[in-house]
Amino acid sequence: STSPLMLCPGSTATLTANAGSNYAYAWSNGPNNAGTTLQYNAIPAAGLTLTVTVTDASTGCSSTSAPVVVQPVTLANPSILPNTAALLQLCEGETLTLNASHPTLSNFSWNTGQNGSSIAVSAGGHYEVSVTDTNGCTATEAVTVGMNSGGDLAAIPVGCYDYCELTAFSVP
Repeated sequence: STSPLMLCPGSTATLTANAGSNYAYAWSNGPNNAGTTLQYNAIPAAGLTLTVTVTDASTGCSSTSAPVVVQPVTLANPSILPNTAALLQLCEGETLTLNASHPTLSNFSWNTGQNGSSIAVSAGGHYEVSVTDTNGCTATEAVTVGMNSGGDLAAIPVGCYDYCELTAFSVP
């Protein structure tokens, strides 16, 4: 018995019989050519077992392959906190900590090149974290951090120091 072919979310796999050009092929999932392409979302959760029957066109002799088991991998996306636009805002000079979590994996890799469950960011932009399971399947999550400019400080009355944090501000 061979190990199942593990198919990652969003991917495809192509199985090909390679007997030659003078043969007819019949896959157990329908296609009558040398190859069959399997889409991740078309594989049942319990998996799919396939065989191919190859028939020699000149003699009529045929043979059926050993079964190939294709198993879909279920992999949840990681999550990032904070994850609301209001909390993903920075003022100049501030730092924001982004914390990643996953129900089963802890090998976090960020698009900044850093590894680990949390990173400190001090600039606006797109931040993405990924995890990879033992099958080589990868799941990602991303947030966008905004950078507030702060505006004209001369227009702020004395005693107002959190202008950058406000969503709306008007001077009477």
